Amino acid sequence: MSIVYFKKTDKYSELLRMLNEAGADPAGKRVFVKPNIVIPADPSTAVITHPEMVRVLIRYFRAKKAADIVIGELPGLGISVAEMYEKSGYSRLAREEGVSLLDLNAEESVEIPWKYGSIKIPKFLKDSYYVNAAKMKTHMQTRVTLGMKNQKGIIRDADKKEFHRRGLHRPIAEFAAVVRPDLTVIDGITAIEGDGPLTTGKKLDARFLLLSTDLLSVDCVASRLMGFSPEEIEHLKIACELKLGDSNPGIQGDDAEKMKIVFKRANEVCFKIFKIVSWRNPYSCSMCGDAVRGAISSVIKNPKYWLKGWPKMFYYTFIKGIDFVMGSEARFPENSSRRLVCLGNCSVKNGKEKGKEGVMLAGCPPTEEDVIRQLFS
Repeated sequence: MSIVYFKKTDKYSELLRMLNEAGADPAGKRVFVKPNIVIPADPSTAVITHPEMVRVLIRYFRAKKAADIVIGELPGLGISVAEMYEKSGYSRLAREEGVSLLDLNAEESVEIPWKYGSIKIPKFLKDSYYVNAAKMKTHMQTRVTLGMKNQKGIIRDADKKEFHRRGLHRPIAEFAAVVRPDLTVIDGITAIEGDGPLTTGKKLDARFLLLSTDLLSVDCVASRLMGFSPEEIEHLKIACELKLGDSNPGIQGDDAEKMKIVFKRANEVCFKIFKIVSWRNPYSCSMCGDAVRGAISSVIKNPKYWLKGWPKMFYYTFIKGIDFVMGSEARFPENSSRRLVCLGNCSVKNGKEKGKEGVMLAGCPPTEEDVIRQLFS
């Protein structure tokens, strides 16, 4: 039986005892830590794996005589890696702890076989002690993002897009069948609920820390702590069918059954502000949806847009409305009188093939500025 180590705490220092109990020992190996950063976000937002948790990992593995320790990530499409590390606090962490930060796009890759042919991963990963340092969040496309979903951040942009074209859940599970962390740690001290995984979600002081050598086990326990059944998380359900681990592991530490919190769930259908609707779809990249949310947020916060284009903004927000659709299998609303905007290359292609009339806003993803122009055009 697999074991998941669980602690209800607000202190990352508690992770040290959990690591010792789990017997994590990478002596003589390079340790690769893969956090969840995604976008340039301050740790206080709870959108990213907190660098203080990674600091505990670094110090523990150094004490265990690891040969080397590196941190690596591939953020969302179109995001600057340097800006991501700087704003998230990881650049400072790396300086203080004397570890390297890797841009996984720049690392030598190797192809490995998987269900859909072959996929590229960083070459060094095959010889490293791989630590999946995930963040506990709800997710508008996968309900939760934990350890298994976090692995999407080690693949190249082209393969990320392919994950979405194939519906996201099955590729996430199939990738876990060929790439397995030596250790998965989940940072849920401050988590995200509601319309996660980014800043449209809300912070929640869940005070959860979990770790296990079994990726499926720790994700199943974490999802239950959040008020979800693993069977309703499609990629976990598929992983169970593939027998990638233990879905009902032993739990060491605090009583997880008594500690459950019912997280507010993401709206999986749409994101809506008055009559502006962004339709969600697992076949679309989450960065497309974030471009819409970011654009709306920028318009609300920046007075220059109120002065420049408030009549049209008022018209589309409260009278006419806009339907933003995205993805290779975009959800086109029926009988809608709102203005249609096909957002991103996949949706543009889909809209043209189906003879849809509306604005075709290409890009992969389009920028916030592109979206703002549509709000005022």
